Amino acid sequence: MTMRSDITIRQLRNTYRFRAWICEGRNEEDPGIADTLVVVFSGIGAKESDCPGYEFPRLATQDGQRHVLFIADPLRTWLNEPGLIEDIVALIEETKARLGLTRVVMMGHSMGGFMASVLPSFTPVEACLCFSPQGTVHPDLIPGDMRWWEHREKITEYRIRDATDYLSPATHYYVIFGRAQKEANQIERFVPAENLHLFLLPDTSHDSAAKIKASGQLARLIRFAIQHRPRMVRELMQQRLGALHLTSAEERDAALMDEADQASQVAS
Repeated sequence: MTMRSDITIRQLRNTYRFRAWICEGRNEEDPGIADTLVVVFSGIGAKESDCPGYEFPRLATQDGQRHVLFIADPLRTWLNEPGLIEDIVALIEETKARLGLTRVVMMGHSMGGFMASVLPSFTPVEACLCFSPQGTVHPDLIPGDMRWWEHREKITEYRIRDATDYLSPATHYYVIFGRAQKEANQIERFVPAENLHLFLLPDTSHDSAAKIKASGQLARLIRFAIQHRPRMVRELMQQRLGALHLTSAEERDAALMDEADQASQVAS
């Protein structure tokens, strides 16, 4: 499949539980581009048979310069389908070896963010950019949250109960949520740390990536995250988008409590 800006995407895998496409970058000279594999995980909303559309490949590949692997979980199992993690890791390692790459960066939204946050425990990853990731979809851990239930109810056995149990200390995470109250039970699972940068966007719900795109800042954010430039990510999120950068569990809890108070006032 050939797209504008000479972006060509071809399918690598097409099974009932695992679909993958690749865009092989054109830039062979810039070591900051040529040595990096960007792995992008699709969210729940993507049609299970669809190749990624034009806009996100353009941003992730930097107009076709970067090597990008797109991965979809068509069963929407949040990595709980037996053997799925091993299939994904094998493809990543195979692709790195074939293209002679040394760095891996991951990103995704919603279920894709969940997958991106978990996989560094199974294969080396330098940085992850996670938009509104679920920390868990296990019914025992979020009993009051019925979102995505039409997919969650089909999961019969949980290998990954909580994504945050699998966060790798060797990976740097940029985790972005909307500040809406309904996101609180997912936000509270992520604890800010030296390697985990947690941001809350004002006036935003589960649509954090769409809001950033609408602001015109998504391309820059993705570029800074792929390059692993935490200061530039932080400045963009705070100064351009008005996000809170939370640096401790106490700051996170205070922000969530403040949002709950505001929601209570509006409801009354």
